[in-house]
Amino acid sequence: MIRYIYPILVFRGPFKKDEAIYRKGHLVRSIFVVRSGAVKINKTLDWGAYDVDGFYYSGDMFGLDSLDDRIQGYDAIALEETEICEIPLTQFEKLSTSIPKLQQLFVSELVNQIRQKTDRLYNERHLTAEDRVRLFLKEIFERNREQINSSNGKFPLPMTKIDIALYLGIRPESLSRILTRLQSRGVIQNSPRYIEFCNAKKLMLSIAKP
Repeated sequence: MIRYIYPILVFRGPFKKDEAIYRKGHLVRSIFVVRSGAVKINKTLDWGAYDVDGFYYSGDMFGLDSLDDRIQGYDAIALEETEICEIPLTQFEKLSTSIPKLQQLFVSELVNQIRQKTDRLYNERHLTAEDRVRLFLKEIFERNREQINSSNGKFPLPMTKIDIALYLGIRPESLSRILTRLQSRGVIQNSPRYIEFCNAKKLMLSIAKP
């Protein structure tokens, strides 16, 4: 998709760790692509806490959640030094009318993100906590396979373990126990700031069928 929209891209950053790319309540004027680094999407709760709605890595598109409302319903926060490509919506809409394939690619990405979110909500209801963690690790491995393979299986975690627990809907102490269990089985090596994938195939064994 990038080759079609390169002429209208606005390059922004680098954003520092914990710096907001946009905040809840901001007008929706653009959609975004992670150029480098990583981003988390937070939803602030009424009592001041927050929930984590998703993580995005290099090449991922984000900012689609609030397109219908035209007001951002989430915060987008840089997890590490991050650069992004901003796609202004007004120019994107004009470009889409002249390049139908571009609109098709955009709709495909939107449908894919909706499906992923629906699957995650379904998994939270029907899968065990360990299976949710396994699926999350599988997603990290698949989306960052090239980086992981070039680093001998290691993936530096840009997010905290608390963020991961919030995203998966489990307690931080439960996440810690599950990661320790997976390490004892030779599936991963769990360190405070990275995960080492020792056996990616074994990671997906014995996941319960909903």
